[in-house]
Amino acid sequence: MKRKLIKKSFAKKYSFAPPQKNYDIQMMKAKKYIIIIFLLTVTVLFLNACSSKNRNDGTYFYDFDELVPFVNDPSISNSSAHSRIFSVKIDEYIPYGVAFKAKFNTLKKSTVSKVRITAWVKVDDMRAMGNIVCAVDENDKTVLWNAIDLRTFIKNPKEWTEVSGDFDLSKWNKPDNMLVIYPMFKGKGTIWVDDMEITCK
Repeated sequence: MKRKLIKKSFAKKYSFAPPQKNYDIQMMKAKKYIIIIFLLTVTVLFLNACSSKNRNDGTYFYDFDELVPFVNDPSISNSSAHSRIFSVKIDEYIPYGVAFKAKFNTLKKSTVSKVRITAWVKVDDMRAMGNIVCAVDENDKTVLWNAIDLRTFIKNPKEWTEVSGDFDLSKWNKPDNMLVIYPMFKGKGTIWVDDMEITCK
């Protein structure tokens, strides 16, 4: 009963009646353009967050605190952190964490053939399984999917553990292809991810 009420209230809140006048149509078009501009702005802010920590050698560092003012993502949480206040929290209800997305021609390295990902991870239950995914999209289609298996690193629950992985992207590094990196949850319990470093080589 509770889930039905939530769905009903959500649909009511975010539903739109069809416009009845030309003025309404113009207003909806204007709102659409505003939303597009806002999303583009958020993407730019995401890529430039933590600029004081990012290095010109193609390394990007995220502790996720800098993203809080700009990105309203449900996976960003202050329930636990390796450093500072915020981290990415994923579980069976929010199985995907906030993603790093960038076209190869926007990365600081002119040609990226490899990527190294390091991060600090904690679980509250050894049944909590997950990955840090490294993928490449070409024309909105995933052409490469690889991942760090967190189970190979985590030995003790409720302790922060450093994980890392190296990925060869040399066959998929076309300028307009999109590099996508994100945490993904499987199993039971909760996973926290913090202090992620992405090094392009």
